[in-house]
Amino acid sequence: MNGSVFIYFIDKAPDFLLVIVGIATALVYFFQKRDSKRNAARLITLQIDEICDGIEKIATYIVDGQLNNVAFYESLPLISEDYWARYKHFFVLNMDATSISAM
Repeated sequence: MNGSVFIYFIDKAPDFLLVIVGIATALVYFFQKRDSKRNAARLITLQIDEICDGIEKIATYIVDGQLNNVAFYESLPLISEDYWARYKHFFVLNMDATSISAM
């Protein structure tokens, strides 16, 4: 009986290995997607913070109710790359219809 069970597991080893590899692949894929969404959220949050800082800096260019055109022209752009446009597909499933239509 022991010999036949051992032979059975030896014969089925490739099938068991295939199942284990499939499960491991699915887990790696799931964790990579989760990390991608987390990283995208961080980038979007950092960009929002940078935009707020840039707006505050531009507000300092206003002197006596007038915008200092030279300082404004020489300032750096607020957005060099739009991370929201690039990564919004990660968050669409979590949004309601009103928020999606606002995009």
